[in-house]
Amino acid sequence: MALEKQRNRVNCLANSKRAIDCQIDRLIYRLGFLPLARKEWWDIPTKLKFISKSGVVAPRILQRLNKLRNRLEHQFAVPSKKEVEDALDVTTLFISYAELVALPTLNWGLADKSNVRYDYDEMIFRFFDEDPNLSKNDVSPLFSLAYGEEGFQEFYDFLARVVPLMSRKTDLGEDIK
Repeated sequence: MALEKQRNRVNCLANSKRAIDCQIDRLIYRLGFLPLARKEWWDIPTKLKFISKSGVVAPRILQRLNKLRNRLEHQFAVPSKKEVEDALDVTTLFISYAELVALPTLNWGLADKSNVRYDYDEMIFRFFDEDPNLSKNDVSPLFSLAYGEEGFQEFYDFLARVVPLMSRKTDLGEDIK
């Protein structure tokens, strides 16, 4: 098998770590906070704490994988075949899970044609009286709410609480019919 060679184990572990890091960044992006994570240079433990606090499962085993990779990078300790196989399994499971995890949608269209749009690059909610994507004219927002402004976190937390409940309520209703 390919993992018998030391070089292959090193490459597999490094690639597994990069894949997990990439998926963690994708989760943070989907949560709407990647610009802040980049601006503040969040390390992996900080990112894992953030996604856990956001309600996304971030298994502690990911921290062990990070430590294993750090041991490789800083102490030149080559991982065993078993450690690399476990790392590869954890990576595969975490990436699959992260692709399926339900996160709150930050863009909303309401029955009265009001719309809320979230700018993922600038971390700003913009509120419109009509859908700017469907309008033939340039539509200016009625108001905006940027990260750091009063009310931003409360509105974000509201969406994080309400969206999963709405999804569950819909699912329950379909089961009853």
